[in-house]
Amino acid sequence: MFIKKFNVKNYKSIVDSGDCYLEADMTILAGKNESGKSSILEALHDFNVSNSIDRSSVPLDKRPEDLAISITFLASENEIKDYLGIRAVSFENGWLEITVTKDFYDRYFIQKDLLSFLKLVDIHSPEYLKKEKELLQDSYNEFKDIYEEFATSINLTDLFVFDSSDIEGSRENLQSEIEALVGLKEEDNDDTTQSTLSSYIKILSNFYNVLSIVLDQEQSNKEQWDKFLSFLPNFIIFKSFEDILPNSISFEKLKESPFIQDLASVSSIDVELLLSSDTRRKIKHKGDINFNINTTYSTYWNQDKTELKIDWDSNDLTFWVEEESELYSPTQRSKGKQWHLSFYLKTSARTIDNKTNILLVDEPGLFLHAKAQRDIYDRLLNTSQNQNIQSLFTTHSPYLIRHDELQRIRLVQKSSIKLGTQIISKLHAVSDKETLTPIMTAIGLELNQGIQNINQANNIVVEGPSDVHYFNAFSTLINDKSINFVFGGGSGNMGNIGAILTGWGCNVGYIYDNDKGKADGVKNLKNTWFVDGSQIFSVTDILNGSIEDIFTVEEFKLYILEDEEQEISGTVSDFMKSSGKFKSKINKVLASKKFLTSVNKKSVNLSEETLTKIRNVFENLKSIFYNSHNS
Repeated sequence: MFIKKFNVKNYKSIVDSGDCYLEADMTILAGKNESGKSSILEALHDFNVSNSIDRSSVPLDKRPEDLAISITFLASENEIKDYLGIRAVSFENGWLEITVTKDFYDRYFIQKDLLSFLKLVDIHSPEYLKKEKELLQDSYNEFKDIYEEFATSINLTDLFVFDSSDIEGSRENLQSEIEALVGLKEEDNDDTTQSTLSSYIKILSNFYNVLSIVLDQEQSNKEQWDKFLSFLPNFIIFKSFEDILPNSISFEKLKESPFIQDLASVSSIDVELLLSSDTRRKIKHKGDINFNINTTYSTYWNQDKTELKIDWDSNDLTFWVEEESELYSPTQRSKGKQWHLSFYLKTSARTIDNKTNILLVDEPGLFLHAKAQRDIYDRLLNTSQNQNIQSLFTTHSPYLIRHDELQRIRLVQKSSIKLGTQIISKLHAVSDKETLTPIMTAIGLELNQGIQNINQANNIVVEGPSDVHYFNAFSTLINDKSINFVFGGGSGNMGNIGAILTGWGCNVGYIYDNDKGKADGVKNLKNTWFVDGSQIFSVTDILNGSIEDIFTVEEFKLYILEDEEQEISGTVSDFMKSSGKFKSKINKVLASKKFLTSVNKKSVNLSEETLTKIRNVFENLKSIFYNSHNS
């Protein structure tokens, strides 16, 4: 089983998150502080059957009935058979898609077309409850009047009255009524009275049986739902700001301490033994605990040689961090190491065997330096891929974003109170600069690699970062890696970059969009840097055109806008510049970077018309170096 998508409505700052599709391994929620990233994780954690949703999670202007947390997951034929005991059938692509929604009242609902197949009855639906109550009420009404008349005639008090809102209580009251009538029958010697009592005992007994059948069916339905709910995924949440390892825990609080409960799952710590007076067994137990902890912890932390030690006296259990044979309290170590220790304990302990576990991490590695943050990224990804556990983490750190894995990112933004927190899958459709900062920083770190690639003799300086991504994608599509494309920092700065490359002995050329920026840039190159005109090209012959004009309109809508319904009249570059008409306000850098990622994943298939344009541009650029070699 794996989660395909989720949706959250009317939970804290979230009005409607929109559908958030998850990667099969690791997904990243990126956004600025106070955008609602943590609320999304908390909502998913509240989806767990063991959790109840707190009233404070409902927005002030909403009713509890408005809150909904929906999870759509894909289950295999074997899982449906093994977990639910339902005969395997042939699902489309081998998977069954199931959407489960939890409401504020801890009720779970699935799509109606699957109820029968999964042997479930929607026990919370108004139709089901109404039908059940009406059935019983009609049955009761058939004998109520005549029974009340008879009961009055024999001075029977505390008459049974059916309460459709409390079927179980009604059955208990009815049982008492029947027992009372049986007692009267045994006491009365009058044959007529006995016959009449027998008749009413039979009537009430029949209704008792009806109540029992309904209640038994309710119980059966509930048991089937419980079976299904136990099949649902388990969300494990780790909060960087809250789940920090303490220095010590008093013996008085050992049993209720969540850290001890977690520790018990990864080390087999025996609290009852710790509280006992059996000194010999406690000494051996201490060695076993520390061995078990560090055997697994060593796979979680490789920044240095660190071990977590447990000790105790007569009053407290104490945590120690051992480094180079020296012991330190957790608070004496860096925030990063404290975070890592706590993360190891909690995430290892909260994993449930034989169940799909989803790891939710709020701001991982917040206190770690850049290298350790990158290590966290690799750890989470390896855990997801090797242990088949999907993970979802929030961040605003560029070191937890990989420029070549932007497909993992879902942006979180809160543009207004009315719209609330929203999850945006199309990175280029977000215009908020602060939200995009960590992603743009990660991409910026990548762009530096072009000028550092001095082993490449032939270099083309381009205007913007999007040009770098597009040209690198084009070189892959036509299988031509003979040119190194270098970010020039804008048309006015390209001469500076070219001069540096020339000073390193590289061959250098320049390419511009066919607009006013080119005219100004060419003038600067010739007058300031004495660049020959044969070293300068335009990416397109279209007046005021840009690199996006390489694509056909249809390809641009499919691969760049990711919106085939968008209307475009005129050239692509005209469309790009008419921001007032362009509702999604495309981010050129992110759009180009995502296109590069798609090309690397071999999920782009351009027309021969476009590929011919690309080859022609590359041939023009390579002529610069051909001419320089022959001059």
